Amino acid sequence: MRVHVSLVAQHPYEYFFPMNDPETVLLIDAWENQEAIDVHHASPMMKTIIELREKHIVNQVLV
Repeated sequence: MRVHVSLVAQHPYEYFFPMNDPETVLLIDAWENQEAIDVHHASPMMKTIIELREKHIVNQVLV
């Protein structure tokens, strides 16, 4: 599965699935500022997400 992630500014996440590629997901999330992103990335939930991403995602592109 390929995941394209775009960090823009704070909640909710938006997910897009190309009709011609069921293995790809585009995730867009938005944040108020860099501090909000940093707090989010430091959360215990993100540790779990990173572990799952490393286990299951073949290719990740940050935009």
